[in-house]
Amino acid sequence: MNKIIRTITAGFLFISVTTSCEFHNEEELYGKEIDAPTQVSYSADISPIIQMSCSTIGCHTQGGFGNGIFEDYAGVNAKVNNGSLRQRVLIDRDMPPGGSLSDKELAILKAWIDNGAPNN
Repeated sequence: MNKIIRTITAGFLFISVTTSCEFHNEEELYGKEIDAPTQVSYSADISPIIQMSCSTIGCHTQGGFGNGIFEDYAGVNAKVNNGSLRQRVLIDRDMPPGGSLSDKELAILKAWIDNGAPNN
């Protein structure tokens, strides 16, 4: 009886070990590494991202439903200063609604914020 129990246990262990492992490369597990830009400009880099993804009709514009107006630097910088832009876009990734920004756009925004979000 002991031999049967050991055989069944060994069989379950073998099946568990061989079927529970998955093989992934690092890119699948952690995403593709994006080189963060060293120089980021609000006017050249950030404003186009904001205009295409945030300051769209009905969202972060005058009369839109978004919390804040992102039609100029002051509106965007207010959300940087209170931490909500970092939280909602870079951490929670629930903005913009309906789809996140690309990894490159996220890296650009992060670099800009990390550099003090200058108006350049």
